[in-house]
Amino acid sequence: MKEEYTVILNYFNKSVDLMKHQLDRVFNQDSQPKCVIACFLGMSLESTHVKEYLKFIEENNCKNWSYVVSDYNFKYIGRYQIALNVETEYIVMLDDDRIPCLSYCGGMVSFAKKSNAIIQQYGWILKKQSNGTYSDGDGYFFTPMITPANFYKLTGNKPYINVDYLCGGMVFHKKHLVNLFYEQLDTNVTGEDIIFCMKSKNNKVPILCYYPYLDENSDYFSNTQSFLEHKPEDTFSTLKDGKVKNGIIKETRDFLINKYKQ
Repeated sequence: MKEEYTVILNYFNKSVDLMKHQLDRVFNQDSQPKCVIACFLGMSLESTHVKEYLKFIEENNCKNWSYVVSDYNFKYIGRYQIALNVETEYIVMLDDDRIPCLSYCGGMVSFAKKSNAIIQQYGWILKKQSNGTYSDGDGYFFTPMITPANFYKLTGNKPYINVDYLCGGMVFHKKHLVNLFYEQLDTNVTGEDIIFCMKSKNNKVPILCYYPYLDENSDYFSNTQSFLEHKPEDTFSTLKDGKVKNGIIKETRDFLINKYKQ
């Protein structure tokens, strides 16, 4: 099935080899995107990532593949600002450590159309703590995290599960971006995935982890090529010096979670 969508890629602190692996997978999608936009925010035209990206699109004659390079780092929110201006209604946003299998984009866009939801294959269900606040886990380890590895155990044969927020990139209709931008952001540094999902959920937009291979009504049913692979590498927080798992410190996550949880 031909699905019309734009892919937005965001490169910040992962290896060039991982970027090239991701580019190859996007290039070979069963359902080809109308446009691909790579974001190199906080980089220069002389950076290795930008040079390798330009080499890839030239060698593969990638039509409608674009890029945005800025010495000023718009942080992670920049990719959502770009999403406001794409030509297609549907957007597939991928973090630099997420590798789509060959049917991922088509299967996810197809279900986003049917469900009017914001979807991904990685997400979190918040737990209420004894002190009345909500948390997605202790320290830097998220629990319970919904992933392809534990999805079947948590849901049985259901192809999707409602969650509080997603990350790693999402698939959504452009109209849902109003939930992110209609008022001033709490931070422009990080945590935008939490803000986007939880504000959208408060406005009755479903936030779902979805797996086409479990969906009998999907054209991608029983196709393991519909997975999104996670290839984690060490990340650096944009809030403080030093290595921090998941790229966002717990204090910021907890603040955003408890502000928007209803």
